[in-house]
This record gives sequence, C-alpha cells and structure tokens, in this order.
Amino acid sequence: MPVQDAATEPFISVIIVCYNYAHLLPRTLDSCARQTFRDFELVCVDNASEDNTTEVFEQFAAEHPNIETKIITLDKNLGAVHGRNAGLDNATGKYIMFNDADDWMDDDCLEVLAARAEETDEDQIYGQLREVMPDGKVFRERTFVKHPSEHPAIVLQCAIFKRALIEEHHLRMEEGLAFTDDWYFNLKFSLFSKKIGVVHKTLYNYYFNSLSATATKELFGGDMVKWKCQVKICADAAQKTDDGHFKDEIEYHLIIDYYTRVLQAFMWLDKDAGREAYARLRGAVTASFPNYMKNPLFHPFGNGFHVPANFCRLILRELERMGWMTVMQKAVKLFKHTKIIRF
Repeated sequence: MPVQDAATEPFISVIIVCYNYAHLLPRTLDSCARQTFRDFELVCVDNASEDNTTEVFEQFAAEHPNIETKIITLDKNLGAVHGRNAGLDNATGKYIMFNDADDWMDDDCLEVLAARAEETDEDQIYGQLREVMPDGKVFRERTFVKHPSEHPAIVLQCAIFKRALIEEHHLRMEEGLAFTDDWYFNLKFSLFSKKIGVVHKTLYNYYFNSLSATATKELFGGDMVKWKCQVKICADAAQKTDDGHFKDEIEYHLIIDYYTRVLQAFMWLDKDAGREAYARLRGAVTASFPNYMKNPLFHPFGNGFHVPANFCRLILRELERMGWMTVMQKAVKLFKHTKIIRF
C-alpha cells in the first residue's frame, strides 16, 4: 500500500462532477468517507446546478475535515466534458479517478486500486464494476477474463489514470464533445500509456437509469450524432497509432458496441424503424472500418474477452454477412436472456 504523507501530493484525486443530482450525492459522498484508503482528495465540481449541489458538497466538507475536499462551482453549464476538465485542472493527485455523481464505491475501492498502482506503477488500472438498476437490484457484474486484452476496457468508471501522463501530453476532454467523452479520453490516453493493468475484483457500483423514450430518440433518431461521433473517435485513434494490435482492439471495442446498438434498436423500435436504425449504424461503421468483419479478434477463445459474448458476436456477424435481418431481429430475446448486454 502507498505510504501516506500529508506533506506530499495525494495518491488519488477523485473527481465528482454533479449537475442537478444533489438528491443522489449523499450516497456517493458517503462511500468516499468510508474508504479504507485515506490518501486521496476529493475534487467536487458543481456544474452550474439548479439545485443545492454546492450546499451538499459544503456540508460534506464541514462534516469530514480529515478529507481534503476542493469545491469548484461553475457559473454556466457547458456540459459534463467542461466539468470534468475543471476537475482535472484542480486535481493534484498522482492518479486521477472519475466518480459519477450517481455512482458509489465499495469501501475498499481506492485501497485495492492504489495497492495495484504502487506495486506495478502502471499508467492506467481498471477495476470491475457492477451495474445497479434504480430498484437496487444488480443487473450484472462487468468482469475481466483471467488474461484480458492489452486494452481491456473503454470506461472512465472504476479506473485510475496517471496524472503525470495526462499533464505531459496536455490531455483533456474535448470541449464541445457532447457524447462519448469516455471513449475520447480513454483512447487518447492509451496512445501514450505503456502499462495498463486490471484488478479482478468488483469495486464500484454503476447506477443505471432505465432508458427513456427521449434517450432512445437521441440514440437512434435523426442523424445518429452520438454514434457517428463514437466511430470518428475510434477512427482517429486508429490512424494515430502504429501498433497494429492496438488498431485491432480499437476496432473490436467498436464492434462490441456496434452489435449492442443493433440489438437495442431491434428491441426498442418497431420492425421498420429497427431496420432503418441498423442501416445507419452499419453505414457509419463501414465508412471508417470497411473490413470490420475480418477483425482478427473475431474468434471465441483467447482474444481477451469473455467466451459467451464472443460467440454471440460471431453469430451476429454471420447472420449479418448472410443478410438474415429477420433472424437477427428474432434473436433479440435470446440475447436479452443472456444479460450479455443491457436492454
């Protein structure tokens, strides 16, 4: 475990950005107070909330003077990306962690991640998380295989990133990027990181709101701006690396999300709308990754991802290759039952 010295920089800066989630903040902050590892600071960003978010932050700081708590109140909401950048600008820890305002850590989350970082000095380290539904039930745990891929995840949650690398390469979220900032930051960081590690322990609770009709329209309606942005981020990262295996992993991560979106479209939309959404999803992928069906990670064993999910993606690829859209639509119930993806 890292040596804890109040005279030095904190080992971890936990950045919490909140916009109108004051009612959920106490659960998040209480989990920070219960951490068994104490060499951390909280960087709390009120992203111009219209509720009492700042008051909740201030009350927590007053009740826990032993935890270094910085409170940044922004005058204008310019999106979550701007809030996270404000957090990065004020962080001083050796590592950075992003904790969503509606999520919460297990008591030993920071301890386990910090111990791994001290042992290996890895640039980024991922822990496992569980997905929790609004009724409190755990939908599933997102775990890593025994021997995960070199770039096992594209998430901000339950992960720590070395701040020296962030500052050396002037890494920030891209302002104006309304969606997929997790993909942007992870892939930009991974272009420079040399050592990536995982912890095979579930440490973090990721709170899932049920997808609303508005969110469904946002995801599949219009020009699918969010999906096109995600594809572009992956294409840009693939062009900037000379590592062929990393290129394949970037493409395969996109494929994973692509088939998830296809199944969701067939689940949430009617037959004709589902097919139209599928055509748009596929069109965006093929424009940047025309040979995605030939990705070398497209096999069930030994590719660093879970075997059952790999089999499902292989099935979907073959159905897609043969143009059996009706079968793909009927397969949705099977995939929903496996809990491989969340509908």
